[in-house]
Amino acid sequence: MPRRNRDNTGKFLPNTPTTSLSHPSLFFGDSDPEEPIGEPPEISEDPITEEELENTLSEAMAKNRREYERIEGAFPIRKTNGDMKMKNISPSALPHFHGLTTEDPDTFMFEFVVLCRTYDYTEDEKKLRLFPSTLKDAALRWFMGLPGNSITTWAQMQQAFNTKY
Repeated sequence: MPRRNRDNTGKFLPNTPTTSLSHPSLFFGDSDPEEPIGEPPEISEDPITEEELENTLSEAMAKNRREYERIEGAFPIRKTNGDMKMKNISPSALPHFHGLTTEDPDTFMFEFVVLCRTYDYTEDEKKLRLFPSTLKDAALRWFMGLPGNSITTWAQMQQAFNTKY
């Protein structure tokens, strides 16, 4: 009979089975390890036609386009200049604000402004484009709850943020 281990107070520890990775039943139960597990999926007898595939893809693309337009129209910051050149900033360099009571919104905004100056993001458009990527969790939900296209200047964004936090 195998001995059971005891803890430091002398009580017996629960029995724990020992297993070996080389033991075939670990992966295959009591069955033969050479026997396949389960049945392979059935392949449809009627292959999809090229026309059906094209229709399915067209419907999916139209649905994605409608969803994109819905989201884009609800975005709080109005898009103005799509040709604007922006420098790549590592996500790890960005300050983040989650909307927690333990966070200082003034410190966050100071860090954001310093980052913008460092990367020469002095125009409102660049600051506005970068700002949402710094928000997380509750702060991002608050931002996305702002009315669509309601923010057009950095001053408006700062005012809305300061009013909330």
